Amino acid sequence: MNKLAKGSIAAAAAVVLLGGGMGSMAYWNASVWLPGANFSTGEVSMSAAPNDYTYYVNGDRVTSEELAATALVPGDVVDLDVEVTVRAIGAPAVLTLPTPEFSGNAGLASTFDYTPQIRNDEPDLEIRNTVVGNKFNVSGEGQFIFRRTFTWASWKDTQMLANVQSELLMSNLVLDQVTEPLEEDNS
Repeated sequence: MNKLAKGSIAAAAAVVLLGGGMGSMAYWNASVWLPGANFSTGEVSMSAAPNDYTYYVNGDRVTSEELAATALVPGDVVDLDVEVTVRAIGAPAVLTLPTPEFSGNAGLASTFDYTPQIRNDEPDLEIRNTVVGNKFNVSGEGQFIFRRTFTWASWKDTQMLANVQSELLMSNLVLDQVTEPLEEDNS
C-alpha cells in the first residue's frame, strides 16, 4: 500500500472514533432529564390618586383653595386625607409612614405637631401596629385612609401655608416586601 492510502485509512478511522464520542475525550458519557420547580413570590402594590386629597380645617371639610386662603391661628388643626389602595399577598409586607420634611424652611417643623393616622375598615386588609412607631405590618388587599394631622402652634402667613401644602403633598408611603414581619405592638 502506498503512503497516501495508509494516511487516508488512518484519517477515516480517526474521524469515526472521534465522531462516536461526539468530539469528547471522555470515555463514558451519561445524561438525565431534570424536572423544573414551581415557586411563587409574594405580591405587593400600592396606589393613591395624586392630588386627590380631602382637606379639613378644625373638622370642617374645605377645598384646597379654601385651605390655602385660610389664615390659621394657634390651635388650628388641619387634616389631609388620601385613600390608598394596597395589595400585600403571599409574603410579609411593611408599610412605612412618611415624616414631613420642609426643605427650604428649617424652622417650620417646630411650629406644629404632626400625627399620622391610618383608618382601615376593609375586612380583607390587615394593618397591625409594630414596635417601630411609623411602621405597620400589612397583609391582604383593600383600601385605607391615610390621614396627616397638623396642629399649629402659631402661624398666620397664608403664603407660607401654600408653600407647605405643596411640600406636604410630596410625602411618600412605602410598602416593602420583607422576609419576616416586624414585632407587633400588642399593648
